[in-house]
Amino acid sequence: MHKRLMLVSIVVISFIIQLSIATGQNVTPQPTEESPPLVQSPTIVLAPPRYYPEYLMCEEVESGEGASWLDIEIGVSSLDDLLMTLSELGEYEIWLAEDDYIYLGRVEAEDVQLDVDSILAPSFVAACISDDDIITSFGILSRRGFQVDIYDLVSTYEIPDTVTWTVRPLSRIAFWFGAGIAVTMYVGPETEYKYLIQQIYYFPFVDASSFEDEYPYAFTRTESLSSVEQNPFDFDAMIATITAQPTGSPMPTFTPVATEAP
Repeated sequence: MHKRLMLVSIVVISFIIQLSIATGQNVTPQPTEESPPLVQSPTIVLAPPRYYPEYLMCEEVESGEGASWLDIEIGVSSLDDLLMTLSELGEYEIWLAEDDYIYLGRVEAEDVQLDVDSILAPSFVAACISDDDIITSFGILSRRGFQVDIYDLVSTYEIPDTVTWTVRPLSRIAFWFGAGIAVTMYVGPETEYKYLIQQIYYFPFVDASSFEDEYPYAFTRTESLSSVEQNPFDFDAMIATITAQPTGSPMPTFTPVATEAP
């Protein structure tokens, strides 16, 4: 009797195991009319906006005469001219080279510690290049700030045509379109670096009466990142201070490095 019960139990257990295996071999539900297959939508990746001068926007530059730095003149000098000039100023390495853009950095000696940079030996140089290797726009950039400030630029070129934001909340860029030059500077809390020029940019001459839609201003950030004002400068007061300086005063001077438009 006990043997017969055990035999029946074994048969039942065996059947249950086989049924479980057969059921488990296809655990993914098949699509039906009531349950359509899922379709994954393509992922859309939005590229962050690009603004001048953090990007020179080389694809937007139209060839034309413009400003100059040393013997490098917008619309005239070639890439070879730029490389030759830099070789005379120090040792520069190419950090990035593309069809229409080049970025170079100065090799600094480890035992040399500078508080500011000279405009005759910038830390970095970025340039736009045309199809025939002509420099169409470029900038000289500093790690620490150049040894000139906004007073020097106003003294040389007078009040800028406009001032606007950059991607950095505590930085502004000022333009002199007729001279083909723009500079960025720190405008944050009072420090030794306030109003010190950080970068200088050179571009084709622009009519100051219609600059809004022209390169490079058309590609700048024209909306605030914070509540700070667009133009924090009192240029009239600057002009008054500069005018009041007696001859031979210790106020730093800035040698013009751009060619005025004819």
